[in-house]
Amino acid sequence: MPLAEFFREIANNELECSVTGFDAEARKTLLTHPWPGNVRELRQKIMGAVLQAQTGVVMKEHLELAVTKPTSPVSFALRNDAEDKERILRALKQANGNRKVAAELLGIGRTTLYSKLEEYGLKYKFQQS
Repeated sequence: MPLAEFFREIANNELECSVTGFDAEARKTLLTHPWPGNVRELRQKIMGAVLQAQTGVVMKEHLELAVTKPTSPVSFALRNDAEDKERILRALKQANGNRKVAAELLGIGRTTLYSKLEEYGLKYKFQQS
């Protein structure tokens, strides 16, 4: 868990959050996940989890480590439109409107982010002037 704690601290500093750790279920999930993306995947998941939690502790749900088929492309983990829209808005705000950085925070590709922005009617909301 030292690497996860390290990334949590980095995420707290970069995202201006105050997450203090991981609950027991989140720890178990982190330790048992196969990590096909290795350290980069771990960093992305921790960044996203800290962004969602904002304060307190990271819970299993924040990690979004759903089991996916190995042959399927990684997709945006959808739970519901309102929650996803809020996550996207928080990531864009944290990234000062930079869509590339926001996509990285969310753990999705830039094209997926653009699709979601269009789907939620946010496509032009974060134009930089």
